[in-house]
Amino acid sequence: MTSNPTTSKQRRLRGVLVNPFPVPHLWPHFGFVHSSFPARMPDAGLVSLAAAAAPHDVEVCDGIVSHTTFREFVAAAGDYDFIGIRAVSAYTALSAHMLAAAVKARAPGVTVILGGHHATLYHPQWFDFAGSDIDVIVLHEGERTFAELVDALAAGSTPAGIAGLAWRDADGTVHVERDRPLVANLDDLPFPRFDLWQKDGYDSALAGPPGIAVIEATRGCGNGCGYCVTGPMWQFHQRRKSVARVIRELDEVYRLGYRRLSFADDNLNDAPDWLNELCHAMAGRYPDMPWFAMMSARPFVQNPGLAEALARAGCKAVMIGFENASPVAALKLHKGSRARLAEGDGEAVFGALDRAGVEVHGLFMTSFPGETAEEHAAVSRVADTLCHMSTRQPYMRIHGTPDLAGAGSPGREDFYQVLLLSRPPTRHSFRGVLSARLPELARVAKQLLVGRRGSYSRGYMEYRLRNVPAVLAPPPREWWRLAALALDPRRSPKERIEAVVDAAIDQARRMGGDLRRAG
Repeated sequence: MTSNPTTSKQRRLRGVLVNPFPVPHLWPHFGFVHSSFPARMPDAGLVSLAAAAAPHDVEVCDGIVSHTTFREFVAAAGDYDFIGIRAVSAYTALSAHMLAAAVKARAPGVTVILGGHHATLYHPQWFDFAGSDIDVIVLHEGERTFAELVDALAAGSTPAGIAGLAWRDADGTVHVERDRPLVANLDDLPFPRFDLWQKDGYDSALAGPPGIAVIEATRGCGNGCGYCVTGPMWQFHQRRKSVARVIRELDEVYRLGYRRLSFADDNLNDAPDWLNELCHAMAGRYPDMPWFAMMSARPFVQNPGLAEALARAGCKAVMIGFENASPVAALKLHKGSRARLAEGDGEAVFGALDRAGVEVHGLFMTSFPGETAEEHAAVSRVADTLCHMSTRQPYMRIHGTPDLAGAGSPGREDFYQVLLLSRPPTRHSFRGVLSARLPELARVAKQLLVGRRGSYSRGYMEYRLRNVPAVLAPPPREWWRLAALALDPRRSPKERIEAVVDAAIDQARRMGGDLRRAG
């Protein structure tokens, strides 16, 4: 980042905020970098940041759905004063670093800014591993920090003294500024620029026309689960927008023509009384806009009428992190005490939501330290009694979370979670894995054949089928080298991760250099 003397005169800058372009998948698709989710959804955070940066000209580019290719974006990088990259998880860290490396090679004078959960919790490693590819990292909550940063760039000054930043100066020295307090009242945040989304690129498992909106009604979660990034990102408590503010945002996306909705929140029912009020305000207001959200199971036990309130408000599905049906496993996983269920509670929650017509998508975690074969197999065995659909996710080591508080500096295999190459902490026999998977495969086939018409579960399977051509399409020829490195039997899993990461970043940097020389 160039250090310039501060001037009193500011100019109007042009910037773009980017959800990174996925690394082209190995063929056939193995979940190489991006985790799989039953939707391609816009990002609520980027349009909120774009609004905060006014009056500067800020665009939004979502690499997952953009009509612009990675190469085309890098070729045009010099048209911007700054480029902000979303680094939200270890699954997308390699994609984010590749984009930063290519941009810097193409246009060294452009300020590259990172933000998001992964950028925040791993900010020392970003400067270690990415070096001069990164100029600034916005830590934790971004709107006010980002607005002050862009104003400083416009004035020709360095970010020195701006709370909530980590940045690298012209000599390569990294500076970490003081923490910025979280915004006390989320209603004070600028109204998001929903008009910047690329509407036609998004779809979801909710049946209906293309296009899905995402609203952020809350930030944070009070459950304090030891493995989760939400706690340290938002200081282990939840803040909520007023119901009136959420309705204003919903009215706007409805006016823009969106007829499908997801809430971005990590735990929408953390405060059941507030959610009941929101559901009452939504009921009948958007009759043709079904929606889904992430929630906890326990509030449904403590508030029996919540399921019916959700149904009246148009909710079609909830995603609940059961993690594991075993109470012993929940303790091993360090599931937050506020979120743990007593014997029979899971079945009661499923029954209440099922009777209300709200489908349950259960989220389970496997291959965690100390997991037994019985706990691994239990996920599929109990899924029919806890949810309509289930997704299992391998346990991930995330530095900065309570589980790894005080742990040493993470290696690149933790920093860049390349799923194909990551070896789970617990390995089970082929027979054990097969016996756990067969009931799940049978349930999926049943949902596809006899699922309720227009239901979330049927829409989920149809969404998967719609994406089969993209899954089977081989990657461009230049990416086959990554596939060869990733599958090299002569290397250990750690060595393969190192080789793939180095090759991918070097390839992106060479692309940027070639584009710069070509003018």
